[in-house]
Amino acid sequence: MKASLPFAEIVYDEDGMIEDIIIEDDLSNLNALSLARMAFNKNNIGLGFDLGVDFRPSDRWLLSASVLDLGYIQWKDEVHELSYNRDYDYDGAEVDPFDFSEGNTFGDFMDSTLTAIKDTLLDALEIGPGEKYSRRLNTKLYLGASWYATPAISFGLLSRTDFLKETVVEQVTASANFKAGRYLNFSLSYSYMNSYFKNFGSGISLNVGPLNVYAISDNVINLLLWPEESRSASLWFGVNLVFGYKKCSKKANDRPLVY
Repeated sequence: MKASLPFAEIVYDEDGMIEDIIIEDDLSNLNALSLARMAFNKNNIGLGFDLGVDFRPSDRWLLSASVLDLGYIQWKDEVHELSYNRDYDYDGAEVDPFDFSEGNTFGDFMDSTLTAIKDTLLDALEIGPGEKYSRRLNTKLYLGASWYATPAISFGLLSRTDFLKETVVEQVTASANFKAGRYLNFSLSYSYMNSYFKNFGSGISLNVGPLNVYAISDNVINLLLWPEESRSASLWFGVNLVFGYKKCSKKANDRPLVY
């Protein structure tokens, strides 16, 4: 295990074990400048790209594809490394009640037995300063298709593939989207993710001039329908500033009254 801890000083004892972790005073006091310095640490840098494209073969269809988090992060500031390699066979402990006395109780026997096991296991543990290391980002591939029944009602299908370190995880979402006038948008969704089929979500988006505010979840309705089965709940929210929206609105208003 490797870790970069630029916000703390690690103190080791004579045996190479961690004796103390001293957090910087500015960080422990939540100093804004120190927090910003840690967040934009020039010694721990990375690079990432997002690529995407969408295509309208007709007024009814919208196809999209994107790749997110193409890149890596490298850590080299205050790097520490923990390694452990041990083969151990535990053969049990023989307990003879007649061996116990006031000076040698069962509690003393357990303490000595567990201490011996702990010392044997910790003997293979090595902790100390490490070398720089890097990791790739968890890349994600999105493939989507939307069909517009009317300009205000659409149905979508989205595939998300996560490329993790040693495995590939697939998630599929179907959605129904409704546009209520120029200002409000609603969405209902159903997803298969994390090997679980019952994931129902919803979302809302508000457009006021160039400002767009949204909140969306892919499984928040589960808390209401199956609270005893819910493993987790996710929520995304954000704000967008859309430039050139007036020009786009004029084009959208040129559509015929009957679709």
